[in-house]
Amino acid sequence: MQRTRFHSACAAAAVAALCGATASAPAATFNWTNGASGIQSWDVDSNWDPPTGFPNASDATVTVQPNASAALTIQLNQTITVNTLTVNDSATTYYPIDIAAGTDGKLRLDGPNAAITVGRGAVVSAPIELLADATLDAGTGNGTISGGISGAFSIAKGAGSAALTLAGGTNNTYGGQTEIPNGTLVLGADNSIPDTSVVDMSAGPNTRALSLNGFNTTMAGLTYSTGNAQATVRNNHATRASTLTIRVAPSTSYTFPGSGTSGGIKDGSTAALNLVKDGEGTQIISGTKTYTGFTTVKAGILDLGSTYNSLASTQINLEGGILDVDGAPYTMAAAQTYQWTLNPARAGGTGLLKAGSLDISAGNVTFETVGWLGGATYVLAEYTNLTGSAFATVSNLPAGAALVYDHEGNKIALIGPPTGAVVVIR
Repeated sequence: MQRTRFHSACAAAAVAALCGATASAPAATFNWTNGASGIQSWDVDSNWDPPTGFPNASDATVTVQPNASAALTIQLNQTITVNTLTVNDSATTYYPIDIAAGTDGKLRLDGPNAAITVGRGAVVSAPIELLADATLDAGTGNGTISGGISGAFSIAKGAGSAALTLAGGTNNTYGGQTEIPNGTLVLGADNSIPDTSVVDMSAGPNTRALSLNGFNTTMAGLTYSTGNAQATVRNNHATRASTLTIRVAPSTSYTFPGSGTSGGIKDGSTAALNLVKDGEGTQIISGTKTYTGFTTVKAGILDLGSTYNSLASTQINLEGGILDVDGAPYTMAAAQTYQWTLNPARAGGTGLLKAGSLDISAGNVTFETVGWLGGATYVLAEYTNLTGSAFATVSNLPAGAALVYDHEGNKIALIGPPTGAVVVIR
């Protein structure tokens, strides 16, 4: 008869209560012993050591480390609860192992120090429900978690040096943070980080990285508060560009100060990384920014800091909000194009560039117009000192509009055409 570890523990406790004695729960450590490959079932007692019940309890420590001769899929076939799960083929020539859902299967992580470790190409494709904060790691060799992760808790990349791939896409709906204190977390599908999750790369002296891997994702903030500056966000794909959108909630601020050759935000390979700032809150990226894709500010504040405030982007789009350098000098480089979107329906009408000494002498500027501008004033930039009497090039200036470089003494503004003028909507 098949029995779960949980049922065995309950039976022992019941007997102890009847006899007036204190029962000790059966061993909560389980090892997979079935040496067969192909499709196997989790909920079969004889597949496990001890063979007195299959693991299904919040204190269960489970190891699946067969010496497989071919690919192995273990189907859960029901909701299974464990505290820790390690999946790692022990063979010299290892074959893929997949912990799969089967029929209505789901894996629950519960208890203190809840964790999953997948190594040597292993995969957990079954849905995962967090009943506690959990550590996810790749152990020896790379591993993948492709099942959707749900629950109101956080996940953290473990201490292993191998890369862990998170590939649940929009099925990842967990409500807590995404923590990367060690190693590398790689995306294996678009939106594998929930857009409500803050990515925290706080840690000690070890380097750590988030590799977008040619996929796009949205997060609620990017931060670290402890450890050295060797934290990196990168694309790291040869052919596919990645877009990172940071959508920060109102009245909220996050700081990512990664810098140096091992830190910051970068392409990481030959394909570009693009950065979009959205949401009414503030994202401070005060470290190095060598990514070459576009930078777009839609809302809130993107603060580049005062030291490493230059952008390698060739296209900088100011749709709304503020691009800020904390009063430091800022140069609009000749290799860059700055596009302001003029939209009278948006608060402020456009994006704002804020700097101390602002050099516009090599600046290339273009405009995108949405709706009727009327005679409104659109402030494009604020400065303490201005170098250059005008932008080097201006394209798509709305008919009848004018640029004023000393508006109110320290602003660059576009004055819309007189009311009633016809404006081409692009």
